[in-house]
Amino acid sequence: MDPALERFQRSWTLTRKLTFDFLHQLPPARLGFSPHPEASPLGREIRHLAAIQKAYVDALESSHLERGAAGAGGVTETDKKSLEAALHVQDERLRRWLEGFRGDPTEARVSVGDRKASVLEVLQEMAHLEAVRQGRWSLCALLAGFDVPDSWYEILEET
Repeated sequence: MDPALERFQRSWTLTRKLTFDFLHQLPPARLGFSPHPEASPLGREIRHLAAIQKAYVDALESSHLERGAAGAGGVTETDKKSLEAALHVQDERLRRWLEGFRGDPTEARVSVGDRKASVLEVLQEMAHLEAVRQGRWSLCALLAGFDVPDSWYEILEET
């Protein structure tokens, strides 16, 4: 595997671990928590991550990103096992794509709207979208009265 993709894979594994840790820590009764009437509940946010990852892996496979095209495929936002399974399915798709990619991830292109992004940029954007949501979830946890996982604190101590 290309060294840049290996670095991405290590970073993604950590990012996704933090998402799984949050999902495991999240009280089932709080899946429907939303900090504001116009904000998505936590369960929907997590379901949306599976849809985002599906759209991005589809883009890597087809060289064209269709924003808003991917759905969550029957994932129930009020069921932690369904949410976790959906994330695992997309992680496996991403793993297979990364292992099978041949080429330079800084040179291979994906159409994103009216621009051409490198494969590496597309992967980094996907990871960025997940990290942004994790930041939102830390505020939601505070407002909903539950703790974020210990791993979220441990990573801060390591950096």
